[in-house]
Amino acid sequence: MHDQFYPSPEGTPNIDGSKLDLSYLVGREVGVFCDQFPGTELKGRVHSAQDRQLEIEGGNRQHHLDNLVNNQTVILQFPYKGQTVSVRALLRRTSGGRCLFLMEEKIIPLSQRRHRRIQLRRSAKLAAVPMSTFVRTKLPHLRWLETTTLNFSSGGALLEIPSYLERGVHLLLHVEINNSLLPALVLAQVRHCFSTEGGKFSTGVEFVVREVAGKVVPPTAAKELPPASLNYSVIDREKLNKVIQGWTPHSPSEL
Repeated sequence: MHDQFYPSPEGTPNIDGSKLDLSYLVGREVGVFCDQFPGTELKGRVHSAQDRQLEIEGGNRQHHLDNLVNNQTVILQFPYKGQTVSVRALLRRTSGGRCLFLMEEKIIPLSQRRHRRIQLRRSAKLAAVPMSTFVRTKLPHLRWLETTTLNFSSGGALLEIPSYLERGVHLLLHVEINNSLLPALVLAQVRHCFSTEGGKFSTGVEFVVREVAGKVVPPTAAKELPPASLNYSVIDREKLNKVIQGWTPHSPSEL
């Protein structure tokens, strides 16, 4: 979910949530998206609204709001002035079991998302890289996991893996995507990891572009990484995003 909330393009301002009267949502249905239940929209009804805090009830038998892990970040979607908007919110469950969602101030119209995310299942391979101790001679000894993407964007992907990974862990990642759009090997960083009902872990990763790598990867480690893993650039990311913007499940795709 992370890359859905890049700042909107210049000249298309977001909605300031601190100035928004949310009382109109009381009694209305809103959508709740989280990585605990990837690819599933949980429907809830707003019971109360105060400042940027919503109390939401509902869901279905399999994916009820009461089953959400406390203190996780979710995405809320609801109508506002004839358009659908989305906003990040932190779930805080009270001692009485109520689900309170504290919204961030920045509310984004769906039409202004910078990097479109699509449901795309492609084979992938990944290996965790211990940046503080990694040297190139250890590359053949990395433990590679085969997995599948649950969704995909030019900024990152949601993967299903068999074990837990801490936020911030760096990965070498290969996704079965046209290599002219995404290099065969990219550096990625874990942004969130939640257990799923099937005993696996839904893991969101962000692709580390070349222009950012120097800020998040120690210089000594960068020299030891495969050079190809640092080739993905901001320009490449925007080119891939343009392709994804035109993608539909039923039409030919360059992906």
